[in-house]
Amino acid sequence: MRQQEGPAPAGGGAGGRALAALRSRTALEAVVLLAGLALLAIFMTWPLARHFDTHIAGAGGGGDASGYVWDLYYNATHGLRLWGVSVQETVSAPFGRVLPGSANTTLFVTVGPAWLITTVFSPIVAYNAVMLAGLTLSGSSMYLLVRWLRLGVGPALWAGLSFVLFPQEILRVLGHLPLVQLECFPLMIMAGLHWLHRPGRRRAVLMALALAFAWLTNPYYGVMCTIMATVFGLWGVWTGLRGAGLRPTALRAAELAGACVVIVGLPLVALFASARGAVDSVFKRDEIELLLYGAQLTDYVRPLGSNAVWSTVFGSPFPNPSGERLNYVGVVTIALALVGVGVALWRGSGIDATRRRAALLAIPMVPVLVLFSLASPMTWFGHTVDMPSKLVFEVLPFLRVFARFVVPVMAVLLAAGAVGLWYAGAATSGGCR
Repeated sequence: MRQQEGPAPAGGGAGGRALAALRSRTALEAVVLLAGLALLAIFMTWPLARHFDTHIAGAGGGGDASGYVWDLYYNATHGLRLWGVSVQETVSAPFGRVLPGSANTTLFVTVGPAWLITTVFSPIVAYNAVMLAGLTLSGSSMYLLVRWLRLGVGPALWAGLSFVLFPQEILRVLGHLPLVQLECFPLMIMAGLHWLHRPGRRRAVLMALALAFAWLTNPYYGVMCTIMATVFGLWGVWTGLRGAGLRPTALRAAELAGACVVIVGLPLVALFASARGAVDSVFKRDEIELLLYGAQLTDYVRPLGSNAVWSTVFGSPFPNPSGERLNYVGVVTIALALVGVGVALWRGSGIDATRRRAALLAIPMVPVLVLFSLASPMTWFGHTVDMPSKLVFEVLPFLRVFARFVVPVMAVLLAAGAVGLWYAGAATSGGCR
């Protein structure tokens, strides 16, 4: 009598070998990607790597960058405060420098790893390590988004490299360490598209976690991703009302809102309340800065005056925006994004639903984000109009530089542009479907 065979061991057979091979290729791709982007970051900042423990990126010995080095040193020697209010008695004598713990909490993605590195090495090493990691992980996260959309390695490389090399990210490397980490934006787009595909409780929690990560990265990025989450939610309501109906749609929207309130909203209220008003008194800015550090529409399409092609063809006829208004996203980026949107509208259900949404996302998201980025007030047709940035400023008066909204604008354009690039390549090879 032959003994009955049991089930095949886990991972056995042709299916198991195929899965193991896929995992091996994915792991190899991840390693190569991270190593390549790390080398790019080192190349971009060269010769910083030769002076890793004595120099930091940027010019000059003062300004924000030196202040960040001081903060890293102080956190390592006096403890990283994430709650309440502390006073740095070694500066600003005789009263000291009041520092709300929420300042560290909402920058934790930067100051957390830097605090650990500083305790072992030095604040300069920590500064440089976190900066290089920011460049590496920002590009990697955008690459991950495009690969998750199954658009291929080529579009993913284009999007990842573009996210690292565009002017705002380079500007941050030169002096604004807590703004270098851009991973939250591709992650928010992934979470939003994932929720839109099949709204549910678990996917709402994932979206809220992506939003929480943004608030732990930087308060500017937290506000930006809150607005992005709102757009995703409204899109979900609109499509739900056209399909599932009022009651299921209301339930899905309530799940998303509830997850964001519980995971993000309530902890933020408690965090800022623990500072007992110190946030406003220490970091409050002047309203005029909304005008000074807000974007103009032309900033998004006007390259640097030093751009060789622009200066040769057009003679740089416009004054060059600089500093916080360095919002050029690139003609190729815009063109490919338009192709992606056009393909999504033209082919409709002929392409994968998530890819289609990734391209169509640019239609509601880019105008909303650009509107928040604009200087306030703006004068249009002889009338002075306050921009949405003023509403945010009235609630969070420590936020003033709304031209920084170019970062999520770029992320959304790259997602749509990757769809356009994928379609162009697939149509050329005859494999588009």
